[in-house]
Amino acid sequence: MSRHTQRSFEVFLEDEHRKVMLEYFKGYVFAHITFYGNSFEAYKKTKREFHTILDFTKSKGYNYLLTYTKNAKFVKKLYNPEYVSSFTHNNEIYEVYRWDLTQYQSP
Repeated sequence: MSRHTQRSFEVFLEDEHRKVMLEYFKGYVFAHITFYGNSFEAYKKTKREFHTILDFTKSKGYNYLLTYTKNAKFVKKLYNPEYVSSFTHNNEIYEVYRWDLTQYQSP
């Protein structure tokens, strides 16, 4: 299994309301979710489809999927991620969460 030592990105899901990108870096994979506007339907759709991201990441041999965010309210609703830590960047606080794929069972 290849582990990326340089940062690379892959668009996983995209439509007119949101984009989900996976970032591979130093043996880790991060999910980045961008919503365009404030579409409640996009939030609901992403929540319904999030298991496909977990399934894909697990199928690639990763044990964890990570994300970092300034607003964890939405992230906390996605298959119960574990809070890992926080950091400050440009005077903004980000929280880091992870999903343990060794314990994850696809619905």
